[in-house]
Amino acid sequence: MGLSQASPRHVATLIPAGSDGIDRLVWRCAGCGQVHAPHVKGAGSAPLAARWEWNGSLETPTLAPSLLLHAHGGGQVRCHSFVRDGAVQFLHDCGHALAGKTVAMLPEDADPWAYDDEEAPDGPNAR
Repeated sequence: MGLSQASPRHVATLIPAGSDGIDRLVWRCAGCGQVHAPHVKGAGSAPLAARWEWNGSLETPTLAPSLLLHAHGGGQVRCHSFVRDGAVQFLHDCGHALAGKTVAMLPEDADPWAYDDEEAPDGPNAR
């Protein structure tokens, strides 16, 4: 009897291009708690519709260039990051507790507030 291997956990979802010709990579941000959905270059994307290069992985996505978003809801929070190999490097100009830290992307079914001010720098997902 062999050991079973767990299937990889997706940290993002691809929403294929619809009538707008745009593929979107979607995930819940551990920093601001909002859903991020940048236009990516995927199989169904119109050539000029995509804004971010994507490595095609849902388990360890990499995007270029950086993402700059202003999350709304209870106040405006600036969220500026690089996504590389399934980790999010939050830049120092972010307006949330993970500014200046790099953390693993949350699995699709995870609590978006899995990291708090005290846990993030020393927690198992911090780098």
